[in-house]
Amino acid sequence: MGQRFKSALGHMRSQTKIILAGHDKKELQATHKQLVLVDPSMKMVKLPVKTKRFTVLRSPHVNKTAREQFELFTHKWALFTTLPRNVLERYLEKQKILRQNPGVSVKFK
Repeated sequence: MGQRFKSALGHMRSQTKIILAGHDKKELQATHKQLVLVDPSMKMVKLPVKTKRFTVLRSPHVNKTAREQFELFTHKWALFTTLPRNVLERYLEKQKILRQNPGVSVKFK
């Protein structure tokens, strides 16, 4: 029984998980398109958007009721691929993808 389990694990490929995070959807899409060129079978899962809200007083002295509100959205996408991590890191460095899209952070897990 132990032999079957070992042979079943031998056929499984290890997956590399890539997390793309950024405030601009267009930059995330551009980075995703570049990464899909390496591995067309890459799977993508969009994670929930995080919203951060700020309230700022317009007039610091008198008008407490005069306020402005701002929102900052953070988009996260998880990509799953069967390519090894070092191949993907080398590709990102050679193609200078991260320099083209500085608003996107890439994390490998």
